[in-house]
Amino acid sequence: MERMTCTECAAESFSAAAKTLVEQGDRCPACGGELVVEPRELMTVPPEEPREAPTGGRFDRDR
Repeated sequence: MERMTCTECAAESFSAAAKTLVEQGDRCPACGGELVVEPRELMTVPPEEPREAPTGGRFDRDR
């Protein structure tokens, strides 16, 4: 998702196609102002911690 901000009223909206919407000239739904795409924030994913082997297993039931 990318964030679009209105240059007039600073309203924010989000869309997966924000770049395309701005290029097509879509306007702010609140005031009709021009929208600009905010630069994406870089996000890092922490490395996955190694998992231990499962300790559970089958057990015998009393019959």
